[in-house]
Parts: sequence; structure tokens; C-alpha cells
Amino acid sequence: MARSLVIAAAVDACERPVVERAAVLLADVLRACGDAEVEVTARFVGDIAALVREPAPDCAVASLLPELAGDEPVAAVDERWREALAAWPATMAPVLVCTIFRHVDPTLPGPQREAVRERIRRLTLAAIGISHDTGAHVVDFDRTLAHVGARTLASDHRFGSAVAIDVAARTLVRSLLAVAGEASIAADVASRAEARIGQPWDALAGREP
Repeated sequence: MARSLVIAAAVDACERPVVERAAVLLADVLRACGDAEVEVTARFVGDIAALVREPAPDCAVASLLPELAGDEPVAAVDERWREALAAWPATMAPVLVCTIFRHVDPTLPGPQREAVRERIRRLTLAAIGISHDTGAHVVDFDRTLAHVGARTLASDHRFGSAVAIDVAARTLVRSLLAVAGEASIAADVASRAEARIGQPWDALAGREP
């Protein structure tokens, strides 16, 4: 009998393909590792406050990328996220908080480009503090995508290429497997699946240079 895993996600519109790709990859790798009847679906919600009100998802993902737009002070964003996460039940798997790839559209005017970079930097620091103080788990898109490189990815922080989506999705799957509760994914299956999915940059294998 098929069983369903739900990934609840509060992410930017440009990150939805990443979460959807991660759901497909997670289902494929779990089936290959013995969880033959599993189905994985993504359920999108509006923001971090809505995410913590979701009825018992198996996995929860929240991105800071929507906070890049607008002029709300990062300190206020930090406080709002901490207040929301304080309501997250300790019995649930941790919320995964995604950082923002630091690469910014090079065609932006210099002052605007630097302002976006600085806000990304501040939001990344906020993510680290939020993780430390609330128990949320950081999905470090910035570190992984920067390791691969913007030129190789052909993308800035908005996941504008298939390879950027795939690398980020693999990064997310590895984090989902690392924090999944036993009730959602058996520990031995999760361990085999993590080994099978490999490193995020394995997505580059076989692609045209």
C-alpha cells in the first residue's frame, strides 16, 4: 500500500522548482533503497508563520529568499522568524532554513548590486543565528552553489537554470534525509539513500560543458 510523505515549504516562487525536483529525487532514492511504496509531495504555503501552522508535515522547508525583497530591517525579519519557530513542536523534525546564493545579477547597477549582496550577507548571518537558537537546520544553498560556481550554474540567486535547480534539489534532499524522523523515513533507509544520492555537484555529471 502506498504511503505519502509531505514536504511543506514556504519558499520564493523561483525556488518552487527546487522543492518539486527534490520531492521527485527523494521519492526515487527512497524507492531504490527499499521504501518501495513511498510517494513524496510538495505543499507550498505563504510564509514562515503559515508553515508552522501546517498540520504535521513530514518535512518543513523555509527559505529566506522571499525576505530579500522589500526594506524590512533584517533585525525585524530575524525576530519574526524566531517568534514563528518558537511555535514549532519539538516532537517534529526540525524546520530546514535555506540560505541565499550570494551571486547577484551582474547587469544590475553597481550600488543596487552591492545593496542586494549586503542584504544576502545579513540574511545568511540571521539564518545561522536562528538555527543556533531555535534548533532549525540550515540548508546552505549559498555554500554549495558557490562551491560549484555561478558560471557553471549559469544562474544567480534566482535558480535560473536546470543545473542550478538540480544542484540545489540534491542539497535539499541530503538535508531532508539527515533530519527526517524515524516515523517518516527509517534510519537505515535514510542512511542508504544519503549515500546513493551522492554530493550535490554530482548533478553535473554527463552535462555538456
